[in-house]
Amino acid sequence: MHAVDPLQDWAIASQKTLAAEFPDWDILACFDAFALHGTTAASKNRPEVKTSLEKLAKVFRLSGPELQTQYTAVLPMAAALQKKGGLENRAAWVEAVKRLQVRKAMRDKYPTSALLKARN
Repeated sequence: MHAVDPLQDWAIASQKTLAAEFPDWDILACFDAFALHGTTAASKNRPEVKTSLEKLAKVFRLSGPELQTQYTAVLPMAAALQKKGGLENRAAWVEAVKRLQVRKAMRDKYPTSALLKARN
C-alpha cells in the first residue's frame, strides 16, 4: 500500500460528496480561473484555465474564444491593480473592466462584453 492511496480515495470521496450535495460545484470551481494572487502569464495559460473558461462560456451562453480573448487581454491589468492597489480579487477585475469602458477607443481595443456577462 502506498501513502498516496488513502489520499486518493479521500479525494475521490470528497468529489462525489460535493457533486451530490452541490450539483453546480464544478461550475463554481471554474471561477478560480479569475483568482489573481500569484498570477503569472504561464500560470494562467494552463489547460485547466482554458477548460474552466470554456465551461463558464457554456453556462453563460457565451463564445468560448471571445471569453478567452477578453480574459487574456484584461488579466494583466486586473493583476496589476490588485498588486499595486491592494484591491481584493473581484474588485481588481471590476476596476480593470470599468477603466477599459471609460473611453470609446479603449472599449474598441479591449472589449469586455463576455467578461461582464460571466460576472453576473
